[in-house]
Amino acid sequence: MSASAVLSNLPRDATSALATVGQFAQDKVLVRFKPIGSAPSLSREVCKISSAQKFEAIVAYLRRVLKVQSTDSVFST
Repeated sequence: MSASAVLSNLPRDATSALATVGQFAQDKVLVRFKPIGSAPSLSREVCKISSAQKFEAIVAYLRRVLKVQSTDSVFST
């Protein structure tokens, strides 16, 4: 009971959606950091990153600024 369909081309909506995936309205994104709980505040509360960067770039930045080891969590629980 297995069946598969092979599409020779994508539907119009999917094609237009995939064409604009890599494009963002802004080149840079403002990220604001607010301390919660016992977390220390950062010297720079606002920073800009490229809109093409992944969330892992923010985590790496936080680890570097807070001097946190790669085995420690930067997320609150």
